[in-house]
Amino acid sequence: MSTPKKEKDNDDNSVNDCVNYITRYTSRPPMAENRIIKYEDDKKMIRWWYNRHEDEKYIEVYESAENFINNLILHCPDENFKMVRYYGFYSNRNKKYMNFMK
Repeated sequence: MSTPKKEKDNDDNSVNDCVNYITRYTSRPPMAENRIIKYEDDKKMIRWWYNRHEDEKYIEVYESAENFINNLILHCPDENFKMVRYYGFYSNRNKKYMNFMK
Protein backbone atom coordinates (compact mmCIF):
# COMPACT_ATOMS: atom_id res chain seq x y z
CA MET A 1 0.00 0.00 0.00
CA SER A 2 1.48 3.34 -1.02
CA THR A 3 1.70 6.20 1.43
CA PRO A 4 -0.27 9.30 0.44
CA LYS A 5 1.80 12.36 -0.28
CA LYS A 6 1.83 14.89 2.53
CA GLU A 7 -0.04 18.14 1.97
CA LYS A 8 2.96 20.05 3.29
CA ASP A 9 5.12 18.76 0.41
CA ASN A 10 2.56 19.98 -2.09
CA ASP A 11 2.44 23.36 -0.38
CA ASP A 12 6.24 23.61 -0.36
CA ASN A 13 6.42 22.81 -4.07
CA SER A 14 3.75 25.34 -4.98
CA VAL A 15 5.43 28.02 -2.84
CA ASN A 16 8.80 27.29 -4.44
CA ASP A 17 7.26 27.35 -7.91
CA CYS A 18 5.55 30.64 -7.11
CA VAL A 19 8.76 32.22 -5.78
CA ASN A 20 10.71 31.03 -8.83
CA TYR A 21 8.06 32.46 -11.15
CA ILE A 22 7.95 35.83 -9.36
CA THR A 23 11.73 36.26 -9.30
CA ARG A 24 11.93 35.31 -12.97
CA TYR A 25 9.06 37.66 -13.82
CA THR A 26 10.50 40.64 -11.95
CA SER A 27 14.05 40.31 -13.21
CA ARG A 28 13.37 40.15 -16.95
CA PRO A 29 11.66 42.28 -19.59
CA PRO A 30 8.04 41.40 -20.43
CA MET A 31 9.04 39.70 -23.69
CA ALA A 32 12.26 38.88 -25.51
CA GLU A 33 12.71 40.60 -28.84
CA ASN A 34 13.66 37.34 -30.56
CA ARG A 35 10.09 36.02 -30.03
CA ILE A 36 8.81 38.47 -32.63
CA ILE A 37 8.75 36.63 -35.95
CA LYS A 38 7.57 39.34 -38.31
CA TYR A 39 6.11 42.83 -38.37
CA GLU A 40 4.04 43.81 -41.40
CA ASP A 41 4.23 47.60 -41.59
CA ASP A 42 1.61 47.96 -44.35
CA LYS A 43 -1.04 45.98 -42.39
CA LYS A 44 0.20 47.05 -38.91
CA MET A 45 0.18 43.37 -37.88
CA ILE A 46 2.69 41.42 -35.85
CA ARG A 47 3.47 37.70 -35.66
CA TRP A 48 5.08 36.35 -32.48
CA TRP A 49 5.36 33.05 -30.60
CA TYR A 50 5.32 31.57 -27.12
CA ASN A 51 5.42 28.15 -25.46
CA ARG A 52 2.23 27.43 -23.58
CA HIS A 53 3.07 26.59 -19.93
CA GLU A 54 0.53 23.79 -19.56
CA ASP A 55 1.94 21.51 -22.25
CA GLU A 56 4.96 23.39 -23.67
CA LYS A 57 3.20 23.57 -27.04
CA TYR A 58 4.59 26.11 -29.53
CA ILE A 59 1.92 28.77 -30.28
CA GLU A 60 2.13 31.49 -32.93
CA VAL A 61 0.00 34.60 -32.52
CA TYR A 62 -0.92 36.95 -35.35
CA GLU A 63 -2.50 40.18 -34.10
CA SER A 64 -2.64 43.91 -34.66
CA ALA A 65 0.33 45.95 -33.45
CA GLU A 66 -2.00 48.05 -31.32
CA ASN A 67 -3.39 45.01 -29.50
CA PHE A 68 0.13 43.60 -29.07
CA ILE A 69 1.42 46.82 -27.50
CA ASN A 70 -1.64 47.11 -25.22
CA ASN A 71 -1.05 43.58 -23.92
CA LEU A 72 2.68 44.16 -23.51
CA ILE A 73 2.22 47.41 -21.56
CA LEU A 74 0.15 45.57 -18.95
CA HIS A 75 3.34 43.77 -17.86
CA CYS A 76 5.49 46.90 -17.52
CA PRO A 77 5.68 48.34 -14.02
CA ASP A 78 4.96 52.01 -13.36
CA GLU A 79 7.91 54.38 -13.25
CA ASN A 80 9.85 54.11 -9.96
CA PHE A 81 7.74 51.12 -8.87
CA LYS A 82 9.90 48.74 -6.83
CA MET A 83 8.87 45.18 -7.65
CA VAL A 84 11.58 43.63 -5.47
CA ARG A 85 13.29 46.02 -3.12
CA TYR A 86 15.87 43.87 -1.38
CA TYR A 87 16.08 40.15 -1.92
CA GLY A 88 18.38 37.43 -0.63
CA PHE A 89 21.66 38.73 0.74
CA TYR A 90 20.49 42.36 0.67
CA SER A 91 17.16 41.77 2.42
CA ASN A 92 16.39 43.49 5.71
CA ARG A 93 16.40 40.09 7.36
CA ASN A 94 20.15 39.79 6.66
CA LYS A 95 21.02 43.34 7.68
CA LYS A 96 22.82 42.14 10.83
CA TYR A 97 25.18 40.10 8.62
CA MET A 98 25.85 43.12 6.43
CA ASN A 99 26.85 45.17 9.49
CA PHE A 100 29.06 42.30 10.64
CA MET A 101 30.93 42.30 7.31
CA LYS A 102 31.69 46.04 7.31
